[in-house]
Amino acid sequence: MKQSLTILLFLLSLAFTSCGGDDEPTINTTKDPDGTVTVNVNQGETQDILNVSVGVDKSYNLYYAGRYFSSSDGSDGELCMVGPMKGIGGISATETSLKNMTWNPRCAAHVGYGYILKKTHYSFVQNDDGSTKTIDGVTVIKYTQTFYAVYVNAEIGSTSGGVLGYEIKVRKLLEITYEDTKSRY
Repeated sequence: MKQSLTILLFLLSLAFTSCGGDDEPTINTTKDPDGTVTVNVNQGETQDILNVSVGVDKSYNLYYAGRYFSSSDGSDGELCMVGPMKGIGGISATETSLKNMTWNPRCAAHVGYGYILKKTHYSFVQNDDGSTKTIDGVTVIKYTQTFYAVYVNAEIGSTSGGVLGYEIKVRKLLEITYEDTKSRY
């Protein structure tokens, strides 16, 4: 009986130690998919990556630079945090999954986390006579929405131990173009 109890306690201790959750994401150790670009983005700066500008504000949030600065190309963008990932290759999206995402102008930057960045380019649809097309009095807009995987790979540390910014990986996921009176995503 005593030996059975000892074996049972030993097995239970193994079960508890092997079931412990790993809440911390693992830093990217996988090979990046083709088309991935890596840049360093310091706090308070932006970097142009694959035709999109990603920034890190003074509070260490990620954002699409066109959202807060004058955008001359008729575009804006938002982000959605998708959570801890083992690398940028784990971030994916489909047209269906994009409809269920919550888009934000800024997201807190966390090492080992993935994000999807949505860049929206828009223009008014013209009728053959040059007038602006409307449906039931609402202007029709041509949307081109490009979605990017964004992965915060590492902190850029200062010599004093602080964080200067992040090493960020970006790759294009998909692009959707349509005409409608409102954005689908």
